[in-house]
Amino acid sequence: MPADSTSLEPFFSTILQHIPAPTYDEGAPLQAHVTNLDADNFLGRIALLRVHQGELKKGQTVAWMKRDGSVSNVRITELMMTEALTRKAAEKAGPGDICAVAGIPEIMIGETLADPENPVALPLIMVDEPAISMTIGTNTSPLVGRGGTGKGADNKAAVKDRKVTARQVKDRLDRELIGNVSLRVLDTERPDAWEVQGRGELALAILVEQMRREGFELTIGKPQVVTKEVDGKIHEPVERMTVDVPEEHMGAVTQLMGVRKGRMDNMSNHGSGWVRMEFVVPSRGLIGFRTEFLTQTRGTGIGHSIHEGHEPWFGPSAPGTTAPWSPTAPVRSPRSR
Repeated sequence: MPADSTSLEPFFSTILQHIPAPTYDEGAPLQAHVTNLDADNFLGRIALLRVHQGELKKGQTVAWMKRDGSVSNVRITELMMTEALTRKAAEKAGPGDICAVAGIPEIMIGETLADPENPVALPLIMVDEPAISMTIGTNTSPLVGRGGTGKGADNKAAVKDRKVTARQVKDRLDRELIGNVSLRVLDTERPDAWEVQGRGELALAILVEQMRREGFELTIGKPQVVTKEVDGKIHEPVERMTVDVPEEHMGAVTQLMGVRKGRMDNMSNHGSGWVRMEFVVPSRGLIGFRTEFLTQTRGTGIGHSIHEGHEPWFGPSAPGTTAPWSPTAPVRSPRSR
């Protein structure tokens, strides 16, 4: 992009010049892949999808090819296309278009919308199971509902808008499930608290921060790992953690991962002064890890992790490294509500 440019026009022109146009077969039956979900207060669950073949129209009847292998005919009640930062109603979408459709309340990521006369499914996209859970409940302190941001009328208005009841919290969590399939909400022994399961600390932290900004007053429990039982043995979720650090911090990072039951799978040193290491580590070992990681590497370390699956319990971690958890604790299979 030219240094003196005042708009993004050169950037978009470069995309048009170098990114190839979508390839498709003329006259091929409809194939549209659901790649994400969203929610709307009036339309309910919205499926975000990419049209691979054929044409999708508002009011059209399509074959909904579900992840369990069943097929049912559904009608597209709303079709929208993104223009700038907003969605606008559209009449049709063609190959390569990314659009949003409403009218299918139970649709999930990875499923296919196809031609009813010739339904052909696209490869199924699987959603990773939750790995971390925490308890979210109503504020039970004596000062509940009295928080504010100022004095006088503004403070009274802020207090009035606070959401403090169990019904309000539960309704908000149920709305989150409409557009966020990575979360699960379970009942607890308390009527004013729920166990919320997600893929990691960040996903749960984002939900809590969103609710806080919306005026909810909450109590948050310690993060815990979500386990499952396989052939009578406890299995826990594990992550593949890749870190890039300067050579002088390699020993500190290796020790940091060791006390968290991390197992080094690979290490490469290309002579540039930096080392790349790959670890397989239980998800519970990454609770609170990033703060210590940045401290040990003096802010220079770079790391990211992806879900690797489930493995037999790694054993107890060193005291103070993760949230307390015992392999003899009751194991409950996650279920969505």
